[in-house]
Amino acid sequence: MAFLEVKDLYKSFGDTKVLKGISFELEKGEVVSIIGSSGNGKTTLIRCLNFLETPNSGEIILDGEQIFPVIKGVKSNKTIGMVFQNFNLFPQYNALKNVTLALDLKADRDFKLRKKELKILNKQIKEYKKQQDFSQEELDKLNANLLELKNTLTKQYLKECKEQNLQEANALLDRVGLEDKKLNYPCELSGGQQQRVAIARALALKPDILCFDEPTSALDPELTGEVLRVIRGLRDDGWTMIIITHEMEFAKNVSDKVIFMSEGVIEEMGTPEQVLVNSTHEKTKAFLQKSLEKI
Repeated sequence: MAFLEVKDLYKSFGDTKVLKGISFELEKGEVVSIIGSSGNGKTTLIRCLNFLETPNSGEIILDGEQIFPVIKGVKSNKTIGMVFQNFNLFPQYNALKNVTLALDLKADRDFKLRKKELKILNKQIKEYKKQQDFSQEELDKLNANLLELKNTLTKQYLKECKEQNLQEANALLDRVGLEDKKLNYPCELSGGQQQRVAIARALALKPDILCFDEPTSALDPELTGEVLRVIRGLRDDGWTMIIITHEMEFAKNVSDKVIFMSEGVIEEMGTPEQVLVNSTHEKTKAFLQKSLEKI
């Protein structure tokens, strides 16, 4: 079974059919680049994978778990991260805060969830004690779970979590080459630096798969290289990635697979050599020729 399985995915906006039965697989640690002209469904596809859009039908299975359609009562911890074209940083926060913000919000949310779990567990223990034939061994297990949960519901524990988040954010900004820009605000950073902050922010949540929506399209040519180097580094570190890109040479060098989309369907899929060098599909060849003419 593949790490990611996308089966027969459809998406429409009103009467406009955007995705018309998209199916592909991705193994853990693989990189797939999606190419094609604007308006052919590439961005809609990865937005559906991230649930920024809801597919009309189809299946998405990640690491053996069905994440779409959502199964009632089943909560999945599998996640797909997203790096947007236009960075989407919070202008009122510096680079470090932009990375820690999602982590701290997650820590606060988990704290609230554990409070609810504590109430439920207390109630279960009370009900269990009312049973005449309850097992002391089972009761001891429940009480041990209760104590463990209580230990995570202190202000000190939450403070330690956020201190850990700060350490992780610092390490991630170091990793993307922004050691000296952590306290700078987005308006004080170049486009390439802002995009690297956005990549660090996405990495902070430890997604199972990381998606990039044309990560260099909003950058001047001289800033493109620094972002592409970071993505190459992630590939070398074994990250599973889906990249929408108009950088054909980059797609050729970094990808295990290339998908060419046209009019809401996958027109061609294969290795970079098959799709970008030796394609036999007329639509693919026409697109690649136009890409060369723009250079």
